[in-house]
Amino acid sequence: MSEHLGGWSPWKDVGQNEKDICEKVKDEAQKKTGKNFPVFLPLNYRTQIPNAENYEIQVYVGNNQCAVLTVDVAVRGPPQLKKAVLVPLPGAAFGLIGACGTGGET
Repeated sequence: MSEHLGGWSPWKDVGQNEKDICEKVKDEAQKKTGKNFPVFLPLNYRTQIPNAENYEIQVYVGNNQCAVLTVDVAVRGPPQLKKAVLVPLPGAAFGLIGACGTGGET
């Protein structure tokens, strides 16, 4: 849970729920970035709760890159991809959870 209303939670390990969300928005993320991802491995996520639950999920997509996905998940209806940004892995060092180069900002 976030420390204050509207704030982001700390980064957490991805579970099945977050993997399912990623699979549902994968095609749209590929369209928004103009890339086909040879790999699509969710690494970690954080949440924000204003009206719907917002997710920011870091996904390793191959070629030393991560896609940072911002997804709105309402109580009803499918997840809505709001933003997809490709970022390089710092130093191309895969395996550093939370190190997709976003620094925690959005």
